[in-house]
Amino acid sequence: MNVKICGMTSLEMTRGVIACNPDHIGFVFAKSRRQVSPDTVQSILNQLENEQVHIPHTVGVFANADTESLKPVMKSCTVQALQFHANEQLDICGWVKENSNMDVWLTLPISNVGKIDFEDELNHQFERLAKAAPYIDLLLLDTHDPVQGGGSGKVFQWDVIPFYQSRAQQLGMPLYVAGGLNPGNIGSLLSGYELDGVDVSSGVETDGIKDMSKVDTFIGRVRQHVHTRTSLPLS
Repeated sequence: MNVKICGMTSLEMTRGVIACNPDHIGFVFAKSRRQVSPDTVQSILNQLENEQVHIPHTVGVFANADTESLKPVMKSCTVQALQFHANEQLDICGWVKENSNMDVWLTLPISNVGKIDFEDELNHQFERLAKAAPYIDLLLLDTHDPVQGGGSGKVFQWDVIPFYQSRAQQLGMPLYVAGGLNPGNIGSLLSGYELDGVDVSSGVETDGIKDMSKVDTFIGRVRQHVHTRTSLPLS
């Protein structure tokens, strides 16, 4: 069970989050209150390397990306994965793979709709994914927001997760879940679903800033759940 803490904006914040031992940290290159530039991110990573800090797997998050907006990151920033939104042009995924060694993460937007509409949405999403699947390393479920796409901090209906798990397994891709997660509800999610990873940003913030107590509690509860699950005797 992996944990991604997204939305790093400063050296101090990044250093503090890393001390809590996440598996991934995310930097938002999309327009957002958490947006950072490639130069800022590289400056943070360089300083942490100088301090001999062990840096987790790094992810750069985009929205409505095109090749021109990706080039500065791919040229001057050493993030290890790029995260896109499935509503964007999926040929971006192939372009990244052809021009870099970076992993590609794809966010699938989840609307809180009725079951009939959901099945149509699911089928449509995976029909579109079929051709791009060879270029995608990981799928991430996040709540669809009509204004900002993902990153809304809202929870979607978790009972759709098994349908996506089945499709992700068919494609051989790990599945992560985001959307309104926080230290108070992460236990409920993990008690109901066996996921490959979870992703959180605003749920571990206080007044819009990463709260290291919340980050530590969130990660600790994920680790405790995994420990408890793996310690149970086989029936």
